[in-house]
Amino acid sequence: RVQQYIEQHQLVDERGLQAYFNRRMYDMLAAKNRKLVGWDEVLHPQMPPVLVQNWRGATTRDRALVAGQDCIISAGYYLDLFYPADLHYGYDPQASQAQQIAFENALAKDTRLAHVSEGIGWTHQWRAEMIDIADQPEQSRAEVLGGEACLWAELVDEHTLPMRLWSRLPAVAERLWSEQDVCDVEDFYDRLKGFLQLPVLGLEDLLHRQLTLVGLSSGQIEIVKMLEPVKWYARLLGAQALQARLMGKEMPQARPYGTLSSFDRVVDYISPESLVARDLADCNEDELSAHLQSWRQAANLKWPEDVAPVVSRLAEVANCMQKYLEGTLSRQQLELDLQDAYQPLGEYMLAPVPSLLIWLQRQKEQVL
Repeated sequence: RVQQYIEQHQLVDERGLQAYFNRRMYDMLAAKNRKLVGWDEVLHPQMPPVLVQNWRGATTRDRALVAGQDCIISAGYYLDLFYPADLHYGYDPQASQAQQIAFENALAKDTRLAHVSEGIGWTHQWRAEMIDIADQPEQSRAEVLGGEACLWAELVDEHTLPMRLWSRLPAVAERLWSEQDVCDVEDFYDRLKGFLQLPVLGLEDLLHRQLTLVGLSSGQIEIVKMLEPVKWYARLLGAQALQARLMGKEMPQARPYGTLSSFDRVVDYISPESLVARDLADCNEDELSAHLQSWRQAANLKWPEDVAPVVSRLAEVANCMQKYLEGTLSRQQLELDLQDAYQPLGEYMLAPVPSLLIWLQRQKEQVL
């Protein structure tokens, strides 16, 4: 019946049907002095001026602007992807298309996202209809009106929301509400640490309360601060649906979470980005050795079933690092061991590994 409807109304295809629906919505809202806002799939040659919510990167942003459609930028600001704050902070909503594409390409090469690089590459299909905005008359272009931080709630409840939101939202806020030359990421992180400790947020108390309910001691809570959730959509989709998405056959693959899922595991409460682990890159050898000792000791404690393998791997990393410090393991072998350790373990990642690789690189530069 749908195909007959498309033919009878000369809508050409499904996209034409969607545009037909959107035009009807546009007329209804216009009659009430309201304006339609739509995700960038609303782009269509027959679409009247709407406010486009841009989520599929710079190419759809520029297609909208050339079509005379003002934009709100959401691409680059998806907080539910568990990205580190600096990746949101570094996204410039008004950068050129070439600059934004270069930024997108760099994501797949970031050590912290290497485990989902294939999925990130899947999004490049959105560039298929890209245009060069420089070829269009400037006076005919619409405007970027602002941006939006998105936090989709499939993996969120009232206990997990605060950490999920505040751990990265300040990065987006500063990017959108500051002068363009306010872009020193290290200065931002220094201020972010102070912000996250504000009593009004109560993040540390919430973390301790929820992880205590899971059964962790205060010492164990300090250890799990070295863990992060897997990135991109790896948690939401699960391995099977993720692979199906990459092959264009996601539906009707089952996902591991549903509307009745409970969020009461360690992975639900830890921060999307471990600032404690990030600071390891600046440790001296004595400070690092103290961390390594605590990681090794943690492997002897009783852990929830999904956390135990991760803590065991963290202890292995500690052993490798200690051997390097003692001179019984080469830097080259240690780098290989660390890279091998930075793989998903269930829904967890070992957050110290990228920082330890940076620490090693700095050691090498000091020697040179």
